[in-house]
Amino acid sequence: MSLRSRIALALLLAVSPFLGLNHGLHQKGFQSAFERLERERVDRSFDRVEGAIRGLQYELNDSARSLLALADGDVTGVIERLENVQGEPFPILLVIDPDGNVLAHRVVNPHTSEKSFLREFPNERLAPGHPILLAWQESNQAEPPAGLVTTRQGLLVLGSAHVSTSGRDGESLLVVGRYVDAELTERVRSESRSDFDILLPTLGPIDPAPGRLIAEASSTQRPACTELNSKHILAFGSIADMGGAPVIALKMSLTRPEQALWREISQDGLLTSAAVATVF
Repeated sequence: MSLRSRIALALLLAVSPFLGLNHGLHQKGFQSAFERLERERVDRSFDRVEGAIRGLQYELNDSARSLLALADGDVTGVIERLENVQGEPFPILLVIDPDGNVLAHRVVNPHTSEKSFLREFPNERLAPGHPILLAWQESNQAEPPAGLVTTRQGLLVLGSAHVSTSGRDGESLLVVGRYVDAELTERVRSESRSDFDILLPTLGPIDPAPGRLIAEASSTQRPACTELNSKHILAFGSIADMGGAPVIALKMSLTRPEQALWREISQDGLLTSAAVATVF
């Protein structure tokens, strides 16, 4: 072996531990920071979706108050006025008392405006523990209850307004609702700047792997993630209905710009470390 080869081998043996230690420190310190940034971005994406959904709920609360104002507080009059309205935006409209007794009732097919039957919204009395009743019990008087409810026909977003029904003592609640259809879903996507799919366990079984992630998201109240590949992750989040039960799941596929930046920095750092170690 020539002298030059021996010197090169000696330098390689000398710098190898340095390179390994330096790369390990990069992996431990900087990678965890980039993973944290990725996690925070996932959380923000789901927060924006929940914020857009809350905006829909507040909007329906305003609609319920406006309906009452138009009918001078006569809820029965509101329902009668809507009987012959085509394209009415509220397929669910009812008035209940604190015990769940239905004082006025109107459920129609959102496509035909014809009267329809919806098991979750009977015309006599809501079942004990109905999400609307639970939300009403927990809500404050300043803002009436609003939220999401799952039915066999799809997901509903509900709003309400406090009202005293003519001829009855005590406060009642006017509830209005819209189905979360393709149009409303697209609106939430646009307002939240997030691409997502809604998964409803009530409408069919969910595959076991996503099911485990959804259960994790429900228990931790944070999105649960799994890696699809080096460029994409799949995230699942759980959203509670207006009664507080986590029954609605969101699925998002997100890019991983933080990981791409980390790989670039890691490679550059390794090359720099090798060059510096060789010089010294």
